Amino acid sequence: MNAETLCLGCMEDDSGAAVCPRCGSPADLGPRNAIQLPPRAVLHNLYIVGKAIGHGGFGITYLAWDTASQTRVAIKEYFPKGFAGRAAGGTMVVPHEQTRREFQWGLDRFLDEARTLQRFSSLAGIVSVETLFSENGTAYLVMEHLDGWTFEEFLTSRGGFVPMKTAIRVMLPVMDALGAIHAEGILHRDISPDNIYLTRTAQVKLIDFGAARNALIQKSRRLSIVLKEGYAPEEQYRASGIQGPWTDVYATAATFYHAITGKIPQPALDRLVKDKLEPPGALGIRLPRPMEAALMKALSVRAADRFQSMQDFRSVLTGESDLVTPPKPSRPPAPTAARRVYVPAPVAAQARARRANRRWLIPAILGLLALLGLLAALSRAAAMAPNGPRPAAAQQAQPRKARAIATQPEMRCNKEIAGHRNGPAFIFPLRASGVML
Repeated sequence: MNAETLCLGCMEDDSGAAVCPRCGSPADLGPRNAIQLPPRAVLHNLYIVGKAIGHGGFGITYLAWDTASQTRVAIKEYFPKGFAGRAAGGTMVVPHEQTRREFQWGLDRFLDEARTLQRFSSLAGIVSVETLFSENGTAYLVMEHLDGWTFEEFLTSRGGFVPMKTAIRVMLPVMDALGAIHAEGILHRDISPDNIYLTRTAQVKLIDFGAARNALIQKSRRLSIVLKEGYAPEEQYRASGIQGPWTDVYATAATFYHAITGKIPQPALDRLVKDKLEPPGALGIRLPRPMEAALMKALSVRAADRFQSMQDFRSVLTGESDLVTPPKPSRPPAPTAARRVYVPAPVAAQARARRANRRWLIPAILGLLALLGLLAALSRAAAMAPNGPRPAAAQQAQPRKARAIATQPEMRCNKEIAGHRNGPAFIFPLRASGVML
């Protein structure tokens, strides 16, 4: 294709017309602002730069033409706003003197992330990375060009929201892609409807990772934290906030919530003060109860209360597994008309122990009586042994009281035992007549 007749708006041949017959872009289409690359700039001796199709606080994405493969591509340029500048009409990116170290720090993170994402080029849910290179004092990431709409544009065309089944079909590929990159230690940190792309061939792609942005936020105090309210969890607003897969879980749930209700969730910082986020059911959106419970758990303000992995969130949201919550403590039963009284567990255990002890009391008493009878019999036998059997007259002469186990004064002794293991106790008299001799 002739570079001179290449439309910078759609990368089709406009045959030199003043206005492209395909997309309506003017032939002299210029940059939207002074910091963008000039039209028809050539990068890496290979790519012709067209219009900017995305411009965030940390980079600019251009539509471009690959002269080798004769295909359209998207090129993302590392250009953190406030850290660097570019002369009008020039290509060089010049970091500011006072932020030179921070600029380089973010640039290294940008390249590290791009190299990692290249390994996921075959993953269906992530825009594929073809190559990356350094030039003009910065770095460029060459990606496949996506023809379609952002999820944000799709929702707008549908009146602001879509049915639950449609939202599920869009979000499941996103969740699968996030689960894969989380396993490699990469976070997206900027999930929202405008970073999810729906192609004309019905593919769902996750775009615009925020590794460089997050690195700069953590490294530099000069940079204001600019986040998408409603989608960013509270830990992203704090330099000391601990981020992890649960951070993307919140943003994913917020995107799903927006898709089915048409409302962006209440900002996380406001929820910390007074949480007014209503479940979809309260807004008239009918969801299966387990799905709604999973969604609201993923939207918990505190990170510890959310799902800690994207896989767990996905499996519960789709019904593949159950949402396990700790059982609530049961309340003590109320007293009934029969005056049943609830007894706490420790007290009840003591009562059972006392009942068990009473079961041994009767056998113990019977055993004691039998032992006393045996001792009495042995005592009689010992008394008769030296002198042999007594004459019958002598036996009859003995008073009847002589047959008692012990003497009367000894039997009536009531003596307190101070050191008894259960406290002071008493020895009560035992009637001798109650013992069979």
